[in-house]
Amino acid sequence: MKYKHSLWIFYTIIFLLFSSSVIVLELISEQNYKRSIILSRLDSYSVILSQTDDYETILPLLPEDLRITILDATGGVTFDSYESSNTLENHLQRPEVKDCLSKGSGNAIRTSETSHQKYLYYAKQYNTRIIRLAQPFEINLRHYFRPDWDILISIF
Repeated sequence: MKYKHSLWIFYTIIFLLFSSSVIVLELISEQNYKRSIILSRLDSYSVILSQTDDYETILPLLPEDLRITILDATGGVTFDSYESSNTLENHLQRPEVKDCLSKGSGNAIRTSETSHQKYLYYAKQYNTRIIRLAQPFEINLRHYFRPDWDILISIF
C-alpha cells in the first residue's frame, strides 16, 4: 500500500512540474510575441514622426495610449506628449536611449517614472534627434487560466 501511495505522489509531482513548465514557457512565448508586435508598430510610428516637426498636429492620428518623447542628441527632451518638456530630466541614461545611441534603435520594458505604469519603450535615432515611443505593456494571466468551455463540453 505504501508503494502505491509513493507512486501516486511521484506522478503527481511530475505532472505538476510538467504543467508548471508548460505555463511558464507559454507566458514567455506570449510576452515575446506581444513584444515583437508592439515593437513593429512603434517602429512604424517612429518613421511617421521622423517626417515632421509638428508633433501636435499628428498626435490625434496616433493611438491614444502612445507616449511620444522627442530628444535632442544630448538626451534633452524637446517634446513629450504627456508632460511639459521643461519639467522632464535628461533621458540619456535610459536603457532604450543607450541602446539607440550604440545600435541605432533600442527597447526596454520597465515602469514609467512619470505614470508608474509598465511600458514597452522604443527609441530610434534620426540624424540629430531621437524619437522615443512607449505603449503600456502587460500580459493578461486570466487568458491562461480561464476554462475553454468548448473543450470541456465536448469532453463530457
